[in-house]
Amino acid sequence: MRKDTLRGIEVAIQDKWEEAKVFESDANSSDAEAFMVTFPYPYMNGRLHLGHAFSLTKAIFRAQYERNKGKNVLFPFAFHCTGMPIQAAANKLKAEIKQFGCPPKFPEQDPAVLAKMVEEAEAAAKAKAAKSTDKSKGSKSKLVAKGYTGIVRQWNILTKMVPVEEIPKFVDPQEWLQYFPPHGLADLKKFGCGVDWRRSFITTATNEFYDSFIRWQFNTLKEKGKILFGKRNNIWSVLDNQVCADHDRSEGEGVGPQEYTIIKLKVLDDAPDDYVSLQVLKDKPDFAAKYNITPSMVDPFEVVPIIEIPGYGEEGEACATAKVVCEKLKIKTFNEKDKLAKAKDETYLKGFTSGIMRVGPHAGKKVSVVKPIIKKEMIDAGQACLYFEPESKVMSRTGDECVVAATDQWYLEYGEDKWREAVEKHVFSDNFNAYDPASLDRYRQSLAWLKEWACTRQFGLGTQLPWDEQWVIESLSDSTIYMAYYAIAHKLQGVDNLDGKKGSPVGIKPEQLTDAVYDYIFRGKAYPSDCGIAEDVLADLRKEFKTWYPMALRVSAKDLIPNHLTMALYNHAAIWDDEPGMWPKGYYTNGHVQVDAEKMSKSKGNFLMMDECVDMYSCDATRFACADAGDSLEDANFSRETADNAIMSLFTELEWVKEVVSTKGELRGNEDMVFMDNVFDNSINRLVKETDEAFSGMRFRDGLKTGWYELIGARNSYRDWCQVSGVKPRADLYDKFIKVIAVIMTPIIPHWSEEIWKLSGGEGFVVKAPWPVVPVEDKLLTKQSSCLFKSLRQFRLTVQKSKKKVNKAVIMVVDKYPSWKVDALVWMNDNIATIEDSKKFMGELKNWTKQLEDKKNVKNVMQFVSFVRKEYMELGAVAMDQTVPYDQKELFEGVLKYIASQLNVEVDNIEVVDIGKDGPPQGCKNSDGVGPGKPGIFTMS
Repeated sequence: MRKDTLRGIEVAIQDKWEEAKVFESDANSSDAEAFMVTFPYPYMNGRLHLGHAFSLTKAIFRAQYERNKGKNVLFPFAFHCTGMPIQAAANKLKAEIKQFGCPPKFPEQDPAVLAKMVEEAEAAAKAKAAKSTDKSKGSKSKLVAKGYTGIVRQWNILTKMVPVEEIPKFVDPQEWLQYFPPHGLADLKKFGCGVDWRRSFITTATNEFYDSFIRWQFNTLKEKGKILFGKRNNIWSVLDNQVCADHDRSEGEGVGPQEYTIIKLKVLDDAPDDYVSLQVLKDKPDFAAKYNITPSMVDPFEVVPIIEIPGYGEEGEACATAKVVCEKLKIKTFNEKDKLAKAKDETYLKGFTSGIMRVGPHAGKKVSVVKPIIKKEMIDAGQACLYFEPESKVMSRTGDECVVAATDQWYLEYGEDKWREAVEKHVFSDNFNAYDPASLDRYRQSLAWLKEWACTRQFGLGTQLPWDEQWVIESLSDSTIYMAYYAIAHKLQGVDNLDGKKGSPVGIKPEQLTDAVYDYIFRGKAYPSDCGIAEDVLADLRKEFKTWYPMALRVSAKDLIPNHLTMALYNHAAIWDDEPGMWPKGYYTNGHVQVDAEKMSKSKGNFLMMDECVDMYSCDATRFACADAGDSLEDANFSRETADNAIMSLFTELEWVKEVVSTKGELRGNEDMVFMDNVFDNSINRLVKETDEAFSGMRFRDGLKTGWYELIGARNSYRDWCQVSGVKPRADLYDKFIKVIAVIMTPIIPHWSEEIWKLSGGEGFVVKAPWPVVPVEDKLLTKQSSCLFKSLRQFRLTVQKSKKKVNKAVIMVVDKYPSWKVDALVWMNDNIATIEDSKKFMGELKNWTKQLEDKKNVKNVMQFVSFVRKEYMELGAVAMDQTVPYDQKELFEGVLKYIASQLNVEVDNIEVVDIGKDGPPQGCKNSDGVGPGKPGIFTMS
């Protein structure tokens, strides 16, 4: 019922948003600062899943946050259809129908055949388990237990997404383009994405508008000398007879060609594996005999050292490094694979980086220097040759294991010095925000290795290369500056026109979009008078582009850093080489999402589709759990329990707001504020600021913590105090709380926020409401309330630990620090300049404590200073006041009823004592820990 209530609200709110066109943005719609955020268009060979949803929320959240901050926000969205995957899937389906009929009757559907396949799979699993050192897993895998055969049929994949009677249509690749993008759009609307859908489109030549844009892009790149032709080594699918790029692969994304040198050797090299094998064959003749190896084949041979590695032998002499390392690690057999791997890494690394040749014509030179020289000498002498293979296994989406081939290719000259240096200068400048040093380091690595990129294929969907139409532009290469197309897509295509077949809202025809027209729109070149498009129409398109560019933020999963994201930087730097101000201003990347701390997998039953999540948990509860899942490059965790709990929490808060609104007349009016009123009000002000800072830094989990959990916690404390104290809550404070939480939670839970906003009497839509403007936090009041609530937690623990029921309690306070703490505070004030530099500050503290006379107290001083420093980082200079800047006795006496209720003690049996004046209570032995701002409690039964 709770979930259904939330879903009912969401559907109604989404209808109102669509009717009011609240997410449509134009260059003329506002004088506010423009902010365009984009997300990589998903590939349309299936429905959208939770992995898409999780990464997408980062863009959704930030777009809505900036909208509430008063910016003119554009969040567009499109659908990618270019490349191999759709074509390959259509071909596979066609082959299945041809071979097995329609509907197909696959061999594994025959019980006898299936039993045989399962039997074989089980035998293979048992054999694998027998070899494994982990005997606890048993001999039967989960997949075998479920009767899984390992055969993936395209027909079966489609049955999970498409009505069975429609599947035969999907032998035509165009059917995929017509079916999945509209479903993707519907799923995204259901997820409450806040997109300007007028700017949506699909890629490939099917969309003649987008096709013309890509042709212009490639003509421009060629004109600028960025596209060349020639033989290049690329990952190659023999089955497809073409290059297999990252998006064309089912396994091995990011893997490139690796160069090797083939050398015919009469002797072994310095690998630890070879050394250990030689020793085993010498020591175990019976074992050697199994392989027809006689003693005469191994006994006469000893290791011949040729390289000196400092630290692995006598200085100035060559050493047998493999022998030294194997003896050090106590490796006796070649079955010790982990040790051998470690030995190999150490031997090869040290040999290359530190090794010095001690024999041959290059004796005395470093291995790292002479390696390429020796390689060339051997190749020239016919003693060696080069060959290439993938760095690791690569499988194409057509099921082909790929190789490396040197073929004629059109390629983008990524890595060219001047081009790369321009991109590097931008990425590592103040003009670009990567949001995370770890992400920035990945861009550094990608820019170092990304080189000449084959940008065309001879098979697949896409745009034909304008000057050589036997080639089709591949999927990563046609998706690098399409963000610029978003700026004008609503004028070229408009709403409900993904493929552009319905024509342009402003009357432009695809064939009119010449290179000269695009040059005018995107590069500010002269108006082409012969284009057939009115100048004012093109001027309007130019204005749209100038409004939304540069792109403020692009959000993506981390796996696109080495390809798409880096390529987009390269292409922006090429197209707008004379306008660096048009290059992307920021990229935010996140890790992949797991479900309940496990990788999403159909076999585990935790593979969740986007629309499925909305149906199960509601849109807002799903988004809530996505926000809670995490924000870093590390893999995040979507917790289904969190989503379930969010349903309860959202529903409960909704009901509370309804109750408050209906009983508003019974609440307290605008009389003088008492202490807890001020505490609640100040907490709201502080948490608004902290949530603001979190969202602006893409830390949505932190923002959820402050803007939801802590804000509701502050409300709960205030409500409890009012209830216990017999004081009604202030109506204006409840109204402020409701309006504040509605607005600051809009980025994450907009439908709930919209409903709360309406109930509270807010004007218009909350998605258009301004971010709350609140007074500056009163840090002294924060310190008082912090002291109160921290003390209460400690008091409760003390009472809970008491072996007897507590009937009486004395709260002990003191206004002055002892002299040694005063001295420490004076020292801290004198060294305030270094307090934020932890390492330097603590080093200076250690030097100062060495001068103290009371050596036994040094530990206490260190702990005290560390505590105060932490408070300083949170509260500022007030943390180092030598006396508490408020009356502690008055503070606690003012809320005694509340304290009594928390401790389950009669209020008349609690008193507050200043032990600095009156001394500790009789029998109290724990007053030493009491200090200014650090009360203690003495309990009695």
